[in-house]
Amino acid sequence: MAVGCGRTTSDAEPADVAQSASTTITVSTATSATTSTTTSTTSSTTTSTTTTTALPEPAAETDVEVLAEFVDQHNGEHRLDGRDLTVTELDVGENKDNIPAEYFAELQQWQLFQTIGLVGPEYDRLTVGQHRINTIRGLCCPVSMWDNDDHPLLRSSVLVHELAHLADNSRGRGEELSEEDAGIAEREQIGLLAVPSEGNASRIQRLYEEELQDNGARPERFLFGWGDADVPDAMVRVWEFVYVEGQRFMQELSERGGQPFIEMAFDRPPVSSEQVYDVDAYLDQEMPLDVPEPQLPANAASLSSPLTLGSFVLQLLAEETTSRELAQELVTSWAGDAAVLYNVDGLQCVEANIVMDTSTAADELVSVLEDTSIDAQRDLQQPELVRMKRCIPTPVEDQ
Repeated sequence: MAVGCGRTTSDAEPADVAQSASTTITVSTATSATTSTTTSTTSSTTTSTTTTTALPEPAAETDVEVLAEFVDQHNGEHRLDGRDLTVTELDVGENKDNIPAEYFAELQQWQLFQTIGLVGPEYDRLTVGQHRINTIRGLCCPVSMWDNDDHPLLRSSVLVHELAHLADNSRGRGEELSEEDAGIAEREQIGLLAVPSEGNASRIQRLYEEELQDNGARPERFLFGWGDADVPDAMVRVWEFVYVEGQRFMQELSERGGQPFIEMAFDRPPVSSEQVYDVDAYLDQEMPLDVPEPQLPANAASLSSPLTLGSFVLQLLAEETTSRELAQELVTSWAGDAAVLYNVDGLQCVEANIVMDTSTAADELVSVLEDTSIDAQRDLQQPELVRMKRCIPTPVEDQ
C-alpha cells in the first residue's frame, strides 16, 4: 500500500507512504484545500527542527484527469488510460484505526535501535508508530485521500504519487527475485522490496513538483509532516528510506537506461541498502557476503530472526559522531554482516560480525563504533572482519 504525507526538506526529497481503504467520492476541484505542519532537515544533519512554511496560493491542478495525464507522460507504457480515477475522500482520522502502530515501529527493529543507541529510553514505541500513522495523506489502491485541510499544492503532489502507484499496478513485482534473495533483503528491515514502487512514485511526484516552478513559486519539497511530534531521527530515516533513497535510485536508473531499467527494478528489486546507495552495485548484482552469525551465549534468549545491519544502519551509527558525507564514504566499503539480538542476565544485547572490503576500512569502522560507545574490535585472523557488541539493561516494555 502507499500513503502520502507532508513535510518539507531543503534538499527537495520525495514523499508518501502506505495503507488502508474506504468510502467513495470523486475529487476534482481545484480549490480543495490541504494542511500540514512541516519540519525541515538538511543533508548534513539528522536533527529535525519544526518550522512553518508560507506556501504560495494554488498554482497546481487538483483535477484528477490532468494529474493522470502528467503521470502517463513519465511512466512509459504503464498508463492510466481507461483506469477508474475515482478518488475516495476520507475525513481526518477515518479508517486509520485499522492501521496498527506496530506497522511503523516493529518490535525487533525497535529493540535493535534501542540496543545500539539510536533510540533512547525516553521514547514509547507505539506512540512513535502512531505519529507516523497521523502523517498519512493518501493511499493506493484504489486511490484514497484524507481531507486534512492541506494546501492544494501538497494535495496535488500526494495525489500524483498515488496515481503513479495505480499506474504501476500492471508492473511486475519481484518476478526475477529468488526466495533466497528476497530473504536477504528482508533481513535489513527497511522495506527494500518496496523501493521500486515507492521510489518510482516519488520520482514522478518530484518531476511534478519541479514543473511547479512558475516564477520561483514552487514550495520546498513536501515529505512527512511531524509537527511537534517527538520522534527519534533514526525512525524518521527508516520511514523515509523507500521514498528519499528510492526516488534517487529510480531516477538514476531512469537516466541510465530509461523505462527498461525502471522495469528491471520492479522485476528484480535491490536486496541491500548498498545496492540502493550505489546503482552500480545493483546493476552489477553485487550481493552481500554470507557472513556467519555471532554465537549466542549459552543462557541467552534470542529476540530476533536473522538480522543484517547493512550500509543503512552503519551509516546512521557513523553519523552520530561524524558528518553524513564521511559516514557515506565509510559504508561504501561494507561487504556484508550478520547480527543477533538477545536477552541475557537482565541485559538486552546486540552482537554483529561485519565484513569490510579492506582492513583499513575495518579499522575506520572500529574507530567510529567505539566513538558511539559500542564495543568493537578487528579480528586478528580475518583483518577485514569487525566484531561488535553492545548491551543495555532490558527495557521495561520487553521484560
